[in-house]
Amino acid sequence: MKINTSVDELKDRAREFKYDSFLAPGLCVWMLLIFWSAVLIYNGQLSYYFDDLRRIKISYIVFLFIMFFILNIIFHGAVAYTRKLSIGKRNVKYIFEGFRRLHKVIRLYLLIAIIKLLWSVLFIIPGIVSAYRYSMAPYILMDNPYKSLYDCLKESKELMRGNKGKLFLLDISFIDRLIFNFVIAFLLIILFFNLFPISYINQEISDYIFDLSFWIIGFLPNSFLIIYFFTARAEFYKELISNEARAVGVKD
Repeated sequence: MKINTSVDELKDRAREFKYDSFLAPGLCVWMLLIFWSAVLIYNGQLSYYFDDLRRIKISYIVFLFIMFFILNIIFHGAVAYTRKLSIGKRNVKYIFEGFRRLHKVIRLYLLIAIIKLLWSVLFIIPGIVSAYRYSMAPYILMDNPYKSLYDCLKESKELMRGNKGKLFLLDISFIDRLIFNFVIAFLLIILFFNLFPISYINQEISDYIFDLSFWIIGFLPNSFLIIYFFTARAEFYKELISNEARAVGVKD
């Protein structure tokens, strides 16, 4: 059933939660993303020491799979926390829900990624459509942890019928803040390294420090933006299931 709530109203609902609702989970996400970016940058630095191109390619493929899983576990934690927040159950422990249900969470996100990849082979737009078609599956899994992955995907497909465009508009409404935060982070890093040059350090170490500093500063405001983003999505999901319940009630 199509929802009529506007994007601005969904974002307003997300902003109604107190600042401290975003503080602890935002810091947790920030620390996890710093770990993710540190390993990512370090892996890039290691490639300089490999002479065998084939070894580099294999290591990158394995590495990208690992980083994909870690990133999706982080995002599932944001899904879990904000879903519980939307129904009045605020607890920072839900940020680590992805680790608690590791096996099922990884299988769900991998399945969604494969479906998106297969649709993207045809063209980029079907891939994007499929991403939104199954975007509510993590929320459904959070509400029903013993539900099968197939049922989560099927229910998400049903809920998103006629609502994919609304969620797309909600998502892109955050892009300007995301870009702004990273531009400010980049300018601050440039200013800092001009005021306090580290040219006396080995070039590779210097590059590593610069890259890591950029992600540390860039991720700080965006970690809270991620929680805000997923809170707005949780409100979207809440509206979806409310509409679905009303539709079922009308049929009965």
